[in-house]
Amino acid sequence: MKVIRIHGFDAVPVLEEVVDPVLRPGRTVVRMQAATVDHIDRTVWRGSFLRHPPLPYTPGVEAAGIVVASERYAVGQRVWLRGSGLSTLFDGTWCEQIDAPDEALGLLPDALPMTLGAAFFSPTTSAWVALHEVAKLQAGEQVLVTGASGAVGSLVVQLARDAG
Repeated sequence: MKVIRIHGFDAVPVLEEVVDPVLRPGRTVVRMQAATVDHIDRTVWRGSFLRHPPLPYTPGVEAAGIVVASERYAVGQRVWLRGSGLSTLFDGTWCEQIDAPDEALGLLPDALPMTLGAAFFSPTTSAWVALHEVAKLQAGEQVLVTGASGAVGSLVVQLARDAG
């Protein structure tokens, strides 16, 4: 299978062939359908992140795909992937197939496109935390959203509207 590998921090990525992952306890093999390029990917790649993955490594902290093999999830199940050390403790999602920790997966409803499944978590979480944990928004209050046409800003508008 093909993967993107980083051989040095801030180095040019390389497309390489590696062996397909095999099923291990507590992990699920997923065929990638969509993967994001997040700010955290660049931070890790640059070597500026708190944890440095062992080199060479495959970037990618968020994605969506289809289960190929698992003890926990049904083969063919649509899933999103995020966290649990993806791209920081071990290889990430910029690959054809990944051997990911079971806890990094969530079920992706059939009605949602894979691209949305791969990309919803970071902007949604940022918007929710900004409104409800930082600003402590209450019903009846007004908010001013700069950048309302962006991913986080548009979610802030929707969440604020839902909060009244």
